[in-house]
Amino acid sequence: DRLEKMNLVKRENDANDRRKVYVVANIKNAQKLLHPLFADLWKKTDELILSFTEKEIGVIEKYMKSATQIMNETIQQFKSE
Repeated sequence: DRLEKMNLVKRENDANDRRKVYVVANIKNAQKLLHPLFADLWKKTDELILSFTEKEIGVIEKYMKSATQIMNETIQQFKSE
């Protein structure tokens, strides 16, 4: 109800099943609300990235890819158990 009043979401009834109600985000209004909150974070993150050399960025990228692969493998293990 509060998100509807803020015009961040709207409810849509399912055409085939009247018991179902979908909550659909208003992306444009959500972005307007969140942009000021995250603008400073984005600016500082960009500044941080620019402070690294290409070699350092390569190391960070290698770590992120490897860490992501490890996490995905772990998720698959949990799913198979």
